[in-house]
Amino acid sequence: MTIIYLVRHGETVANAAQAFQGQQNSPLNDVGKAQADTVAKGLVETKFDAVFSSDLDRAADTAAAIAKEQGFLGEITLDTRFREANFGEWEGHTYENVMKTWPDIAKAWLKDSYNTRPPGGETLDEVVRRVSDGLIEISAKYPQGTVLVVCHGGTIRGAICFALGVSANIFSKISIDNCSVTVISLDESRAKLKKLNLTF
Repeated sequence: MTIIYLVRHGETVANAAQAFQGQQNSPLNDVGKAQADTVAKGLVETKFDAVFSSDLDRAADTAAAIAKEQGFLGEITLDTRFREANFGEWEGHTYENVMKTWPDIAKAWLKDSYNTRPPGGETLDEVVRRVSDGLIEISAKYPQGTVLVVCHGGTIRGAICFALGVSANIFSKISIDNCSVTVISLDESRAKLKKLNLTF
């Protein structure tokens, strides 16, 4: 059985502005850097056999902080499957501006994000599928391991949907805080949610 610790990155400039950052790069702000240090200290007793991260800077920087605190000597594997959801043309815009500029598609997305695609982006169902593919591959490579994956709120929600076998329509009902820890177990593609949105 593989135990996978999913950690959301620290707060970013875009988070603080309540903007869709999606797959754009937005740096950790001072709060986010402090959050990364805190979760690193909180996880110091948990020894990881491997560390994976989204390739976006905010996740990779958070992963580096955790690995440094751990004294982890291996390479952090960057994997695009663990990126945040692609929000297409909405990225960089505040939630308020998205509702004003794309009112029809934004309302449809809020009602049925499972099937509705932001302009130029991806559906949440597509997020679940790519995230689950990445997690299954990790489990096959580390069948008895404990693995850290530093990623994003949407990524972790996708992992939860995969673990519970539920529709991505529940995305908006799951709260994933910056630098929170969610833990799932995975054995031969059977996943279980063990811990959710823990903070230190």
